[in-house]
Amino acid sequence: MGFLFSLIVYLLLFVLAVSLNAATMVFHLDNVAYFIDPPSILFVFVPAVAFTLAAVPAGALPLGIAGSFKPALVGRDGPVALEALRFLGDMSLLMGVFGTLIGFVILLQNLSDPKVIGPALAVAMITYIYGFSVRLLCQAGARRIAAHIQLRR
Repeated sequence: MGFLFSLIVYLLLFVLAVSLNAATMVFHLDNVAYFIDPPSILFVFVPAVAFTLAAVPAGALPLGIAGSFKPALVGRDGPVALEALRFLGDMSLLMGVFGTLIGFVILLQNLSDPKVIGPALAVAMITYIYGFSVRLLCQAGARRIAAHIQLRR
């Protein structure tokens, strides 16, 4: 219940933050569309999940995700599930940074056209936002599992 509540609060605050026009203090929900970029989502999530699946034992990642919502599910495999979530968070953040660096290279190649700079910078930064968001959620889930492991000792 705690992780699901945290997830809902995070998503709600994120939507509110990106939809608020700070100059006029008016909400524009259509601003949320600026934060949805399918190629960036694929660039961050697919390699992060692939690297995690390659690095942890089979079944550890689904167990870690399930354990985020209900830590009692991890049982004796708690340390493995914990490591899977931490690794996924690390890989997501690294892929977000990598995507941002690639975006900056593309941005610097197009500096002669001022109309391209704004959108290119937005795309460059969105991968970092995605990676950081996944990292936050993985850290929250990992803390729940770690607390459960500590209580079992």
